[in-house]
Amino acid sequence: MYCRAPSVSLLRAQAGLAARGIQHLAALFENGEDINRINAEDVSYLLAVAKDTLDIVPKPRMLSGFPHSRTTFTFITMLSKESRRMSAAIVPFVTSCQSRDGKEHLLLVDAMTDSQVSETYGMICCAAQQGQGFGVDEYADEAEFRAEIEDGYRFAIIEKDGGQMVAAFILAVSKYSRGCPVADPFIIVRSDQRGKGLGRLCMDLCVELAGRLGFLGMYVDTFSNNTAMLNIIRSVPGLNQVGCLPMGGVMTDGSLVGTLIFYKDLRAKEDNATG
Repeated sequence: MYCRAPSVSLLRAQAGLAARGIQHLAALFENGEDINRINAEDVSYLLAVAKDTLDIVPKPRMLSGFPHSRTTFTFITMLSKESRRMSAAIVPFVTSCQSRDGKEHLLLVDAMTDSQVSETYGMICCAAQQGQGFGVDEYADEAEFRAEIEDGYRFAIIEKDGGQMVAAFILAVSKYSRGCPVADPFIIVRSDQRGKGLGRLCMDLCVELAGRLGFLGMYVDTFSNNTAMLNIIRSVPGLNQVGCLPMGGVMTDGSLVGTLIFYKDLRAKEDNATG
């Protein structure tokens, strides 16, 4: 059915964008839905994404039309399973961070549950009210927040012993890049957990996991008054400032604050030499 292309990364960010559609189509197929009711253009798009961004090259006849419908949908089902396998291969795992007093904290990194997405939104609202990295008008409501991160990879940082979520990070697809798989990380630390090194841990994990998920680079933006995050960003090797926005967000007192934009190239050294 397919052959491997060994020089191509296993998973690219666009595969993450298409995963939801792939899973939906696969579910329809598995439930006996009539293939003729599925828009052929949608299927063609998903297969094109697979060809361009996955380490899988479909046979030409799979892209030439839809008389071979079962082969096409078998391939889509396989892509859905591959996407789930990649996510499962990354988390969960145990790590640690050290607070300013030298205390070591054991932590579990795992995929967010639905309730943790809501909890993350609450943490962002709290940070916005405190003027900590988010504007007061960042999101109109939780539904808008969920729509913003829907196609991203969402991770929770959980106390190994207590089981509480103490921080979270999300690898969304950057709006600063057109067509290229570049990550845009969201990082949030619970207000009563600041000063424990969790922000730096989240940033390090963003860099590591973005590379493993196939992103080619990472844009990071933060408000110009967010001193703590700026210190973290500037301590990451290769994360360089590339621009600024004079009007980035609104604080609780109505004042405007600028946004600083940083970029890190995540491509392998041999790719950088040719690009």
